[in-house]
Amino acid sequence: MTQRERPSFTEMCRSLPVRTGVFTLGPPAVGFAQLWNAVVHDVPVLPVAAIATVMVVFSVLVTSYHLAVFRRSTLTSPHVDR
Repeated sequence: MTQRERPSFTEMCRSLPVRTGVFTLGPPAVGFAQLWNAVVHDVPVLPVAAIATVMVVFSVLVTSYHLAVFRRSTLTSPHVDR
């Protein structure tokens, strides 16, 4: 199998837009909102920045996991002409 035959992230976005959006964009958006909230309410930003960083890392890991599951499901499902 060549690199071009592997389903890409954009193909996963087209096939599963809600799941991809929730797990790819959701955690960083919540982390950014928490940072904004800390700045607005004059709360120490360092602990909130650590939580936001963890949320971004979580998003990257979960997105890569979902992409691996999507690639595996496209390999095991009956082939459809694309």
